Amino acid sequence: MDTTTASPEQPTRLPHHTDAYLAENRGPMVVAICVTLASISTIFVFLRLFTRGKIMAKVQLDDWLTSVSVLLQWACVACVVLATEEGNGRHVDTLSAHQKERTIFWTLLAFATATPGFGLPKIAVVALLNQLMNPAKWHTYFLWALSGTCMASLVGCIIFLYSLCTPLQSLWATDMPERKCLPTETLVKYCVFAGSLSAFTDLYLAIYPATVLFKLQMNIRKKIGLSVALGIGSVATIIAVTKCTRLPALAEVDFSYKTVDLVIWLVGEGTTIIVASCIPLLQPLVEFIFGRRALNSSSDPSNFTPNRHTRGKKDLETGTHITNKRRSLRRDPNHDASDTELVEVESQETFLRELDPVETANHLASASADVDMGNRILRTDVVTISYDRQTIEGKIDEARVPSRTCDDLGHGWVKL
Repeated sequence: MDTTTASPEQPTRLPHHTDAYLAENRGPMVVAICVTLASISTIFVFLRLFTRGKIMAKVQLDDWLTSVSVLLQWACVACVVLATEEGNGRHVDTLSAHQKERTIFWTLLAFATATPGFGLPKIAVVALLNQLMNPAKWHTYFLWALSGTCMASLVGCIIFLYSLCTPLQSLWATDMPERKCLPTETLVKYCVFAGSLSAFTDLYLAIYPATVLFKLQMNIRKKIGLSVALGIGSVATIIAVTKCTRLPALAEVDFSYKTVDLVIWLVGEGTTIIVASCIPLLQPLVEFIFGRRALNSSSDPSNFTPNRHTRGKKDLETGTHITNKRRSLRRDPNHDASDTELVEVESQETFLRELDPVETANHLASASADVDMGNRILRTDVVTISYDRQTIEGKIDEARVPSRTCDDLGHGWVKL
């Protein structure tokens, strides 16, 4: 027996308004999912801020960007909750005129807050990659331009959305007589473009670190681990593509019921990229809690704290020291450009120049590597040196020499 009493504002019950149709409500589901996703983002950003602020004692720009992203996510969740209370998640023809108006208002505001929420983390990722990967100047400009263009296109979605109808209030008050609107399909096409650019940006930022790491001479397991940690953003690419397939729901008549999936994917993309930007920074926290054996590196928090003796930037993932010194290109004139190898002339070279030659020779002759060098670093690498046959016949393989300047190594190849 149907005991529902209709108020004067409720729409007339139509023939297709079965009990099951009237009972359909996806609102509670979308609220639960959005709250869960925003909570995950909050946890990771909190851990990130704790790591940067407590362990490393330095909060940077990318940390603040991800923090703002989380705040925008929670603003979106608040709008979703308010829209659900008005009827979002139910079929539009079961809502009163007032419910339709308020549902559209809060849903559009949820879109407006969620969109920059997954744009800002991309900028944070670029800031992080510039710190860790130390790319060439032109590549740095490209990364900033890519993330900036992506963010601008997402902001354009918000501007386009709220300029779709005039006057502005008619965007949610659909019964205004002076209402004039552009075709909704125009908005959908632009949003698909912006979503595609967002997906490409996520994919590029996920692949780029792997291309750099696999050129380095380090343990393959570490290469894979770091590539996965820095490449989790590739999942955001899949979510962004899926979101683009849901964008036509903006033009649906049953707006309140069809756009539920779109809201979920918007928040989901933001959560994915936020988590992806936080995970690479949590190694100091893991080592701080579980000790050095957890990741096979030093767990002393002081190792992650900047000090005045630091000549460059601490690479949080690899434990290496990256400087902004120029990169020198060492090439045998008898070989073509395809044989050119890149050699990083970094802080260890500077320290070695300060060493006395006798002291260095004594170190090489010693079987022990624990030589007291004070605050200086002595690094010994296994290198392969090939000499011009016209100068010296033969080839010296696996010669153990200190990493000094190219002149000290002769006219040959230096492979570090």
